[in-house]
Amino acid sequence: MKPFNLERALAGDPVVTRDGKKVTNIRYGYKPVRGQVTTTIKSEEGEEVIEHCEAFYLDGTEHNNRSSNYDLFMSSKTVYRNVIADPILGSILGASTYDTKEEAINDRRYMHFIGIAEIEEE
Repeated sequence: MKPFNLERALAGDPVVTRDGKKVTNIRYGYKPVRGQVTTTIKSEEGEEVIEHCEAFYLDGTEHNNRSSNYDLFMSSKTVYRNVIADPILGSILGASTYDTKEEAINDRRYMHFIGIAEIEEE
């Protein structure tokens, strides 16, 4: 996992906890607690989504002297790319990039479509 970056998190880049929970509502200076970073963390317990607020230091750690499952990290983003063959060049190419697999499936306009690649962007 990539280290927490407050500037990128506030700009909307995805953030997760050490144990993979999705983090939303990242705020800086909202309440003067710890390092003044507060978030909402979503936990899925079966069908139920439980949200709770946590406060963090500026580096994304929950505690200043030990690690925690709630420590913050930058998440990689998954994108999808249609893969096509170019019979003239004899090569395989990546076409447009999509945020969802459904968007990639709906845009299979290429004659020599091979499949859809799932890519983790840093």
